[in-house]
Amino acid sequence: MKPDDIFESALSKLTGKAGQMDSPLSNLGGVSGGMDTQGGLGALAKSITDGGSLTEQLLTGLGEAAGISMTTLVEAPKCRFFIDVAGLGEEALAVECFASRDLGLSSLGRMQVDVLARINPALASMPGEPATLRVEGAGAQQQHFGFMVEAVEELGASPEGPRLRLHLVSPLYPLALNRHNRVFLNKTVQEIISQVMEEAGFNADTITIEIKQSLPTRAMTVQYEESDLEFLTRLLARDGIFYTAAHQERGAHLYFLDDSNRLQDILGSAMLEYHPRSGQPSDSECVFQLTRTLHWRSGTFNLHDHNPDTPDADPKGYAEGLGGRGDQHFWGVNAVDADQCSTLARIRCEVEDVQRQTVIARADTGQFIPGMKLILSGHPQHDGEWLVAAVNIQGDQRVGHAFGQNSDQPGLQSELTLVPVSIPWRSAAQWRRSPVHGTFSALVEGDGSEYAYLDDQGRYRIRFPFDLSDTPKGEASPPVRLMQPYGGPDSGLHLPLHAGTEVMLSCVNGDIDRPVILGALSNPVTPGPVSASNPSQHILRTRGGNELLMEDRAGEERIELFTRDRQNRLSLDARADAQQVTLESIDGDMTIRAGSNMTTEVGGSQTWQVGEDQTITVTRDLKLMTQEGEVELQAGSDLLFKAGDNLRMATNNGNLNVHAGKDLILKTENSFSLDVVSGDASMVVNSGKLGMDVQGAIILRGSGSAPIRLSQGGGSIEITPGGDLIIDGSNVEISGGSIKVDGQMVGSN
Repeated sequence: MKPDDIFESALSKLTGKAGQMDSPLSNLGGVSGGMDTQGGLGALAKSITDGGSLTEQLLTGLGEAAGISMTTLVEAPKCRFFIDVAGLGEEALAVECFASRDLGLSSLGRMQVDVLARINPALASMPGEPATLRVEGAGAQQQHFGFMVEAVEELGASPEGPRLRLHLVSPLYPLALNRHNRVFLNKTVQEIISQVMEEAGFNADTITIEIKQSLPTRAMTVQYEESDLEFLTRLLARDGIFYTAAHQERGAHLYFLDDSNRLQDILGSAMLEYHPRSGQPSDSECVFQLTRTLHWRSGTFNLHDHNPDTPDADPKGYAEGLGGRGDQHFWGVNAVDADQCSTLARIRCEVEDVQRQTVIARADTGQFIPGMKLILSGHPQHDGEWLVAAVNIQGDQRVGHAFGQNSDQPGLQSELTLVPVSIPWRSAAQWRRSPVHGTFSALVEGDGSEYAYLDDQGRYRIRFPFDLSDTPKGEASPPVRLMQPYGGPDSGLHLPLHAGTEVMLSCVNGDIDRPVILGALSNPVTPGPVSASNPSQHILRTRGGNELLMEDRAGEERIELFTRDRQNRLSLDARADAQQVTLESIDGDMTIRAGSNMTTEVGGSQTWQVGEDQTITVTRDLKLMTQEGEVELQAGSDLLFKAGDNLRMATNNGNLNVHAGKDLILKTENSFSLDVVSGDASMVVNSGKLGMDVQGAIILRGSGSAPIRLSQGGGSIEITPGGDLIIDGSNVEISGGSIKVDGQMVGSN
């Protein structure tokens, strides 16, 4: 029987005038084209309960027409659940039932709400709109749950109007729809949260970030192939930060905290008594069931890492939990010192502490949201203060809509996951990024100068290809190390990379926050020196034009080392028809220096050609000798032999010939001696005179067995070994101003 028929039948029983009046039911519910049984019959029943005998007769007639008693009609439950979607108001959609899933700290959670539409809403515009569910509890208690519409499902029409199922999600759900690859440089976690939330479109006035611990500035934090939600969840879980929402009538305010004790100040608390179900209705909300499960969890955590800035002091930290057995070790946690390792180890222990026991309370209430404090009394074992870490709530008021059709679900019930307030709450979400395998390309960046941009440790600045930020050149990364083929204490090999070079990256411990350069890559803009045109060559070429070339083609093997434009070149040519070594400097100087000895050995001939002067300076002795042939010193002009002390010229077996094309001048600042060891000494003047001009005496002395003789033509002067003086000549003329002849005997012929 239709609602209008019920009402008309009741009126006819009361007045006997069926069909003589218009049905008022269309005005009771405020919905054109149908009737809401609570807003219609229920409202009518309550409005005329005190109307006297006429009222009783009307109610009796309504009850008989509907097939229910007057008591059931009068006690039809009122609405306790209301929803406002997209600002349409709570009157637009009537809640039939709802159920949540995964509502908790650091959890998005979902809510499914079945509604009866009192208007014809524009369904296509609903997804993405805000929705606030209001739940009235006992007395004046009420709680708001702020969500956003993810989907709208049409369930079909009913006599009361269209029925819809709303799929609601957390206000943070947009983070799950955003996916980025980006780099955060020199930012704290607080600054990263603010930037992510701002770029995701959240209003800064609806966000509070309150971090109690002092968190370090992170040199580089990379969001790689992650949604904003996955990225933030991982980042927050690492440092013991969690998020929750304070639901208000006008929406939700989001909080990022690391101290669960602050939740009570923000979200408040509520008291409930424990009353096991006895089958009797309760006058107040209470906890009717509580279970606790104890879990075996790890007891200690050890965290280790390697910091390349302090290679001789690797960071490590240790922490103990509240009991438990099991020792967990983690390596490569991206901690720079022991304090950070110890803090991370403590947070890991606190995560375990939260999970050492699971306490589930079931209550007929809707006033709790994740983060509130429950003060429990009346329980024989678990009275006290509990943090509500998660809430699953469901409600059903279809009995208030489908008149006389009671639901088999409870009216309102919550399942609360509880944690002792004395234990800091930490999220058990994944706190370490899954290892990033493989390699990445990147570009080396500089400061605009001609040379490579290196820090005091020879590290580079790079830019990831997915980094679309406007970070200035040379500032898109912290210093990044370059892997070298060789290195060690006071040793190594480093060929500097220049700005614009494409390089291949990998990650230390699979952590993209810690990249390392594996090497350079060629491309059409920066091609390599070896290609299809010279496949047999091995070339090391610098940007300045310096080059080491090794030719491996059979029959043409050679090695060349040269500077730009081959101005200075060393060539080791091993070609079969022209093996040679060439060292040349076309326009510059060349210096060869040996700190100790130098030996030059030539199998054939050696030729020195000097364009201008040649100077040979020897600190000690200089020897120039041949084993078989001659030594020829030839000067285009003068030839000067000069010694600081003595000058000796000697032959071992042969003659010593000194030949001058013109004059031969022998000059000494002191004495001059000519010593013939054996044999004769002769001086021949083929033409000209022989003159001796001395300032002192001229002494000719012989000490052998032969005479001293001066001869010219037929005359001679001879001094015999016995001391006799013999003057012999055709005519002997002695003249003088005075002539004296003195001797023991003077004779004449």
